Amino acid sequence: MSEIINETQVGTTDKKKLAFEEKLQEIDNKYSRWFGTKNNPFTGAPDKINNYFRYFYTAEGEIQLYLKDGLPLEIGKDCRNAFKAVFNN
Repeated sequence: MSEIINETQVGTTDKKKLAFEEKLQEIDNKYSRWFGTKNNPFTGAPDKINNYFRYFYTAEGEIQLYLKDGLPLEIGKDCRNAFKAVFNN
């Protein structure tokens, strides 16, 4: 029975990741001018918010957000607020 619970939790986490990434896309659009002035070092194309965040899991199995250095404070704050809004509900 624990496998069913784990599969349900994984499905819930995946849905929350999708919801969070939709919010990130809104943030990317909101700050498109800033991202447009940055170039992706691998492709040379304008940078995207997806290059600035990663998920990781704590020892307790809780999902956390890691933001790379280089984001302006207001963009980082919007990302953290979006993460909290999705994953803390």
